[in-house]
Amino acid sequence: LGQARYVILRTAVCRGDEAPGLPTGVPCPTPGQVLEARGDRLIVATGRSSDGSPSPHASAVAILQIQPESGRALATRDFLAGHRIVPASTFRSSPG
Repeated sequence: LGQARYVILRTAVCRGDEAPGLPTGVPCPTPGQVLEARGDRLIVATGRSSDGSPSPHASAVAILQIQPESGRALATRDFLAGHRIVPASTFRSSPG
């Protein structure tokens, strides 16, 4: 998300019915793409199947706890209360 760095501390695998923005039967969104960000739900596309293998179909994780760089670990609800994240934003991995 921009130049900001975050550490994802806890996640949960989402199934299609748990992630309303998760398309089914179509090529997956970009890995890291935010599908939903509201309340206590931060759902991000992974581009991988639930067993970790590359997948031509969408899968996603729910971020349960996240830590902004030089900040403290936050539950998703607390993080979203202080950070404007919109669907279609993209988290990018960074080395290190």
